[in-house]
Amino acid sequence: MISKTTHCFTKSRPNTISLDLVQQVENAILDGNLTPGEKLPPQRELMQTFGASSSSIREAFRVLEEKGLIEIKRGATGGTTVKSPSSDKLSENLGRLIKYKQIPMKHLAEYREDIEGTIAALASERATPKDILEMKELLSEIYECVTADPPKNVEFDIADNKLHVIIAKSTKNAIYQLTSEIIHNNINIYYQELLEDKTIYMKYYEDLQALVKAIEKHEANEAKSIARIHAQRFFRYVKKQMDQNK
Repeated sequence: MISKTTHCFTKSRPNTISLDLVQQVENAILDGNLTPGEKLPPQRELMQTFGASSSSIREAFRVLEEKGLIEIKRGATGGTTVKSPSSDKLSENLGRLIKYKQIPMKHLAEYREDIEGTIAALASERATPKDILEMKELLSEIYECVTADPPKNVEFDIADNKLHVIIAKSTKNAIYQLTSEIIHNNINIYYQELLEDKTIYMKYYEDLQALVKAIEKHEANEAKSIARIHAQRFFRYVKKQMDQNK
């Protein structure tokens, strides 16, 4: 029995079978001919449709799985299912580059100064009372971390990350939220063992406190300025510490 999804595909040219299958599946998802949750035809049927070997089909499936476009389940009740497009792979790859310091700290600082200034300004215009409440709760957690003796580094990182993500989320812009999550879930690699001075932690808290206050008062220019100055200051501090540790 021929699967109903087979009509989405055409036979491939020799030597391009794997690439063609990947491209055709991507196009079928984009065009709406394949929908999330729908199963692809069995490998044997695809071999016939594409005039392909089993190894070519497996290679194409490997690429599609790496792209996050399909999910392969093994066993008698398994199969190959179309997945909803997501940002998971983008997050994973960019996060890995940051974690292994393949993106220079200077570039991250430039991003933060520019984009986070814009995020702060938009947040001041779009944040809801619920968003503000979440920001204040996280500020309280951060204060407890920086006033502890010694400062609670791990807890600080977690609360700080959450606060930046909430601020980005309050812009109601999915791209700002996504990039903020990626950056702040991984940027702490540059701060570990560097933010040892308790006064630096306190200054960090004071910046965030002023930022949330500006957002709550809907002061877009003030929020943008605070976010930019905050990013500049801590880049200089981290760079100084990194230079000293060379």
